[in-house]
Amino acid sequence: MNRCIKLCLPVFLIVGATVAIRFFIPGEPAHQGKPLSAWLADLDLESSHSTDTAVYALRAIGTNSFPWLTQMLRAKDPVWKQAVLSFNTRQSFLRIPVTPASVVQNRAIQGYIALGNVAKDNVPALIQILDSEPSPQIRSCVAAALGGIGPEAKAAIPALSRATADKSAEVRKNAFWALASIHRWSPDVPEGRFSN
Repeated sequence: MNRCIKLCLPVFLIVGATVAIRFFIPGEPAHQGKPLSAWLADLDLESSHSTDTAVYALRAIGTNSFPWLTQMLRAKDPVWKQAVLSFNTRQSFLRIPVTPASVVQNRAIQGYIALGNVAKDNVPALIQILDSEPSPQIRSCVAAALGGIGPEAKAAIPALSRATADKSAEVRKNAFWALASIHRWSPDVPEGRFSN
């Protein structure tokens, strides 16, 4: 029992500190009293909530979601979170609620897809991340988000075209998908051409 307390105490302290920090950081945007992150969780495949209601809420939050979605795309699992995730997989009697960065990033992508053309003003920030971010995982997510925005992300075509030659196969795949998505729905992109 003492061993369990010794193992759990640091985890509880870290989680407690995280909750306290979040308490003092200005709140995320909300719709009808429900925060953006909760609406995004409603878009998860395994969610039992209405995706139509979640999309409506995201569109109601609108441009106020940009800083949060951008931050979510750049999510990483710090060492403490990796430790908690590892702890959760090694035992089943105590589950500490943490969300892996990959899930957070996917929710951000779903948020951009839900916003669609509403997210056009965030495209320059996403281009900057795509061009400068060292993490291939994050670049891949940004490319997917740009594709989710659709034709209003056509300013990203040069950056996405460069990303099709990325060292990471995942970045290349999402860059091609994004270009196809922008091209498919954008009448001003000439047939068979992805760059200006």
